[in-house]
Amino acid sequence: MQNEIRFLADEHIDLPAIKSLRARGTDIISLKEANLRGFPDDEILLFANKENRVIVTRDKDFLRLASSGTRHKGIIFLTKSLDTSNLIRELEKITILYKPQDVENSIFYIPLKQ
Repeated sequence: MQNEIRFLADEHIDLPAIKSLRARGTDIISLKEANLRGFPDDEILLFANKENRVIVTRDKDFLRLASSGTRHKGIIFLTKSLDTSNLIRELEKITILYKPQDVENSIFYIPLKQ
């Protein structure tokens, strides 16, 4: 298993945030880049699992899928809309503190409490 967390950004995650994270060395792709825009959430989750990617989202449907027992590589749920710099800071905290196996089948609600 790889040592770095890889992310899949849901449709509502700003492209500037994705580009900034990528420029800082974070492995993140958008649904558009994965050719998954408009796909059902369960198919997006299957793709994320296959590609070992943690989903970054504000879509509560992913929380429902996880609570129904659907396995996943991790879900980062944004409890509120974050500007680019705050989103970067929060995702970088997760990549510093955790390994992929630590976030598997877990949900992280961000912003994280300090």
